[in-house]
Amino acid sequence: MKYTTKDISIIMPSYNTLNYTLMAYRSLRDYYPDNEIIVLDDGSSDQSAEYFELQLHLDSNLRFWANKSGNILGHTVTYDMGIKMSKNPLVTIFHSDMICTKNYLANLLKHWSEKTVVCATRIE
Repeated sequence: MKYTTKDISIIMPSYNTLNYTLMAYRSLRDYYPDNEIIVLDDGSSDQSAEYFELQLHLDSNLRFWANKSGNILGHTVTYDMGIKMSKNPLVTIFHSDMICTKNYLANLLKHWSEKTVVCATRIE
């Protein structure tokens, strides 16, 4: 099957990184305004949940979940949750401290094939 970048959902877990998460989210929107972004807040105390709850009203392609259990679930659980929430056939994980650049999804997609995991390189 032939996919396009619009077939990719972007899963972004976060925990007490609101400033970084905002930069990551905005950089994704700069290049991919129509892609589904799923932000999963793991119980932050930095107003992340409040910000993204409001942002839901402004961005129809944003999905948001906040952990209100009082227990941190961790990346693995939030990754799985994001995959289950996704409406698209392909997903990518985008850490909340990353910045998206031009052709990010296109470069991932050109290496994709059935039953393959493609990982982006990042510079820290």
